[in-house]
Amino acid sequence: SIYLESFWLLALGGLLFGFFAGFAQLYRFAVADVASEAFRPRAISLVLAGGVFAGLAGPRLADWGEHLISSQQFMGGFLFMIAVALLAALTLMFLSIPNLTKKQLEGPQRSLLEIMKQPVFIAAAVSATIAQTVMNFLMTATPIAMIHICGHSFGSMTSVIGWHTVAMFAPGFFTGNLIKKFGEIKMITAGLILEGACIAIALAGIEVMNFWLAMFLLGVGWNFTFTAATSLMTTAYTPAERGKTQGMMNQIIYTVVAIGSLSSGAFIHFFGWDWVNVAAIPLLAIAAAVTFWYAASTRKAAQA
Repeated sequence: SIYLESFWLLALGGLLFGFFAGFAQLYRFAVADVASEAFRPRAISLVLAGGVFAGLAGPRLADWGEHLISSQQFMGGFLFMIAVALLAALTLMFLSIPNLTKKQLEGPQRSLLEIMKQPVFIAAAVSATIAQTVMNFLMTATPIAMIHICGHSFGSMTSVIGWHTVAMFAPGFFTGNLIKKFGEIKMITAGLILEGACIAIALAGIEVMNFWLAMFLLGVGWNFTFTAATSLMTTAYTPAERGKTQGMMNQIIYTVVAIGSLSSGAFIHFFGWDWVNVAAIPLLAIAAAVTFWYAASTRKAAQA
């Protein structure tokens, strides 16, 4: 698509890459299925922590790829993406995850609607969806805002996004321990607060440091909320129900994220960077309200 300068081929390539990314989002559930209940939050967070290497390698590959092929500025970057995807596929060929036992497969199964009506499913799905949507919404607009609106350099932009990626995944080395100590609800709330702080800093100025600190807090906030919500979701289903429940959670998350990504481009084009940030505030308010509702309903059920 880059060589032919075809937008539609680029869109098709993005669709195919979306399939790859969609399957990759199941890694965190795969480790949850094989980890013990006590180790599960830490196992999930460690899988996400693997993304810290992407935060370090991604910007470097982007910089190298920009000039790898002189006649096509970004083709080298896409070639690096292909190589990384093939390396991931090769690694997975040597991974062995035990199948469900016959007893687990024949265990009780509720309808998907019944599972989704549970307060725990609602709280986990809403908080994870909004954390991911807000993160993607703001991150997608950041390169455009930095380069085309604020006039910052390509190198500054890749540095900001690179550190944002590190902030997304580096906390994974300790987020699981924090979840074990404080619980999922408190960690979801902490993450939402950090994402709110990101918006406040982004609205305070357009210097590189504003972008850097805002994106860093956004990454940490996403990690706290998304990891805790994933851990919470694992309590919403039986082993026999896990496939359809995990699939539905990811379907909800990434359908909304796709809409958010498209909306992000429209918002920054028609309204500017500030309004991109303002538009994310109601989403965080919804996530906070649902989280508080779930916490209250849990306390009420425990007292009954």
